[in-house]
Amino acid sequence: MRRLISMLICLSMMASGLAWGQDLEKIETLYDDMDFEEARKAVDTLLKRDDLQPEQVVRAMRIKGLSLSADGMNEESIETFNRLLAIQPDFKLSADISPKLAAPFYQALAMAQSFGPISIEHASPERVAKLDGLELSVELKDPHGMIAGLRLVYRVGTSAWIKTAPVTVAGPGPAKLKLPGSLGKDVLSYYFEAISPSGSVLHRSPGPDAPLSIKPGDASIALVDADGKTEGSGAVDFGGSGDGLRDDGDQDKGAIWYETWWFWTAVGVVVVGAGVGVGVGVGTSGGDPTGPQDYSINIR
Repeated sequence: MRRLISMLICLSMMASGLAWGQDLEKIETLYDDMDFEEARKAVDTLLKRDDLQPEQVVRAMRIKGLSLSADGMNEESIETFNRLLAIQPDFKLSADISPKLAAPFYQALAMAQSFGPISIEHASPERVAKLDGLELSVELKDPHGMIAGLRLVYRVGTSAWIKTAPVTVAGPGPAKLKLPGSLGKDVLSYYFEAISPSGSVLHRSPGPDAPLSIKPGDASIALVDADGKTEGSGAVDFGGSGDGLRDDGDQDKGAIWYETWWFWTAVGVVVVGAGVGVGVGVGTSGGDPTGPQDYSINIR
């Protein structure tokens, strides 16, 4: 039964991918035929779908931005490219696009540094006793107001990825997403998705290829930056290591042998046994005063 359900899901995803793939090809054909207005209408229709991924959204917005530029609608073209760059900051136009047509894109590119991209910042909990119902805090950055919801995607152990229902957001700022109950004590892998008003994915952080992870009972800290990269991930040791090291990193050797009470007690016994007028001296050998020294006891 589970195999049948999995096959049906896969077939549905394949059919969906085929549909938007055909729509994108149609849009690109309209653009190549210089039917710019119809190309824009087709893009607007496509962007209402709920199954697009960031790559498809960027591909469609590229056509819309260029078609707006071709019709002399530069302000609208700049705004479209601003949104595109918020999704994919490293996007580049191909070299065969004419300078006049590409001008709004490069204007948007110059503005992109001040706006910044869509991002989801998150610090993993430092200590987790259990996963059930765990609440995760994030900070959304959405410079152009494109995000309508946030979604948590997770899996326990090596099971299949599960997507939670999106949490509605009213704009950039803090948000909380909650894990369901009964997750057990295996390692939890997870990442976040930022969702458009129609339900398509505009941003993943960090993504299924490099997810964050939490193991109940462990301490882990991970920070996700705007590029989806993680910093400082890993277990944190809250206790001492017990290796006998001092703060300066040297081994804790204690007092030097000739400064100990037992050494001078032994010397005293020798002095008493040798009689009055006996002197005790400690000499050193070795030219380097900072290096290892050889010590000798002279009884006179």
